[in-house]
Amino acid sequence: MPLPAATTRPFSLQPLMFENFVCTLSMMSFVALIGPIARLLGLAPWQAGMAVTVGGLAWVLLARRWGAASDRWGRRPILLRGLGGFVICYALLCSFIVFALRSQPPVWLAFAGLVLLRGMAGGFYAAVPATGAALIADHVPAPQRAAAMATLGAASGIGMVAGPGVTGLLAAHSLELPLLITAVLPALAFLVLWRWLPRSSSMPTPPAATSRSATHACAAPWPWPFAPCSA
Repeated sequence: MPLPAATTRPFSLQPLMFENFVCTLSMMSFVALIGPIARLLGLAPWQAGMAVTVGGLAWVLLARRWGAASDRWGRRPILLRGLGGFVICYALLCSFIVFALRSQPPVWLAFAGLVLLRGMAGGFYAAVPATGAALIADHVPAPQRAAAMATLGAASGIGMVAGPGVTGLLAAHSLELPLLITAVLPALAFLVLWRWLPRSSSMPTPPAATSRSATHACAAPWPWPFAPCSA
């Protein structure tokens, strides 16, 4: 007797919403903490600003490359690779900050570590909104597509609002506590996407011109996902 034809999980927007919420919350926690961190490490204001901005610059430079890669290798593999890289880089960033707060390294070393790890995190995370939006374009019918995109943006917006508030409450106990907690959240989002993202498209493949146009549009650094990196 032949196996059932339905071997892939149907597309659902909820995993992408969860990922956008928790990862944006994590990114905004860094923005909320950079002021006190910079004072404790002896960084100049311009150095603190550069540590925040470099994530957005990496996003701008790499978003289209990630989008093109998802055309070639598939949405799920590229989304998970980008998010996996972000999980590792953001955990390293938080660990480096904890190390720096405890050991007080030279200012140049603290600045270099923040810029390098923040830039790497932004570069990897550039894959996530671009490929997530392309997934919506692939799976959601045209009449519902704008609403789905707006819902994804709303999840990111809630993370932007909640991030500084949650971070402020946790930072009342110590600066390390919000770093440790927000380092875990992207890993949780990775597990959710790995478990619930469909392994292949459940809709007919669109014509090449339409697919290319949609991916380039999705790969552009939109204002709502760019904000956590450059705020």
